[in-house]
Amino acid sequence: MPAPERPGNSSFDLQRFQRNRVVHIAKIVLLALLLTLAKALFSGSTITIATLSVAVSLVAGAYWLARRGATHQAAAILIGSLIATLSLLVLSNGGIHDEAMLAFPALLVFAALVGNKWLMWAITLWTLLFIALLAWLHSRGWFAGLSAVRGYSAYFYTAIILLVTAISVGWLASDLRNVLITLNSEHQKLIDSQAEISHMAHHDALTGLPNRLLIQDRFQQVVARSQRHNSKAALMFLDLDNFKTVNDTHGHFTGDKLLKQIADALSETLRASDTVGRQGGDEFLVLLDELRGDADAAHIAEKLIAKVEQTGREFDASCQLSCSIGIAVYPLDASDFETLLKKADVAMYAAKRGGRQHHRFYEPSMASRIESRHGKPR
Repeated sequence: MPAPERPGNSSFDLQRFQRNRVVHIAKIVLLALLLTLAKALFSGSTITIATLSVAVSLVAGAYWLARRGATHQAAAILIGSLIATLSLLVLSNGGIHDEAMLAFPALLVFAALVGNKWLMWAITLWTLLFIALLAWLHSRGWFAGLSAVRGYSAYFYTAIILLVTAISVGWLASDLRNVLITLNSEHQKLIDSQAEISHMAHHDALTGLPNRLLIQDRFQQVVARSQRHNSKAALMFLDLDNFKTVNDTHGHFTGDKLLKQIADALSETLRASDTVGRQGGDEFLVLLDELRGDADAAHIAEKLIAKVEQTGREFDASCQLSCSIGIAVYPLDASDFETLLKKADVAMYAAKRGGRQHHRFYEPSMASRIESRHGKPR
């Protein structure tokens, strides 16, 4: 019996989010480096040009890795190459007042976006140590034209600003991750709830079998296959004989338990391509696919009748349970589900009138009973 369909899972993917961020950031960083390199080619030093050229190559490699899903490797290469590039540019130019210093806080934000807090704090530590190195180099006269008082104050304030930025970004990143995780969890709950509602709408609550609505949907699929393969299909209407006696004798709780066992037994007896569902009460529908002829349907019907009788005996030795089956064939008897169901229903009652515990195919002579059926034996 085909498995019930579940709605697709479209829940938020945190890894996909991180991958997209790395791809986008690598792309914009690569563009920025190319523009900077283009300017440096006209007015920059040899060291600056060489540094930027290496950085462009590394960032391009990081972009290539990110596009192929290697998010963490791409982020590490991207951040590592930027730290090295920025540090060299600062050392070879204006020190603490070089424009490259403005990019260090951006690295903190980037590390936070990819969800790596250890990387973010590593960048913070490196930057603070680098600022201390710049201050020491300044005290040794490395950077000319900067007064000691103004220089040391700049290093101190830069370190404080960077530290506050790092802590703030860390908090914001943590909040963002928590929000995303919560949204992902709530979205998954919604998907599961929708799947459960869909399952309840298409399955019988007692037996878990497909209900009439799902059987009708499966019928459309069977019709499509039958037309492609030029084969037949059939709809069976199976009704348990004397089930009311079981309910009256043993109670409805026992009757429900027996119905569940009957449902399992019918499912086990059918082929994988067939579908059994519950119409309601003690009535079941069986949809047969890819039949070569009526003999195939008759053979399956006899197996089902024997299985129902066996299940009744195993449930209770005193239980005299049997079933009657009506069969309507597609496309011989009808091409639409409702008409086929009515004809299978009429054929089932003909089987009951014929002595029960056997099957009947629909015949044109039964047509007068489709609109009005009276005196139904139970």
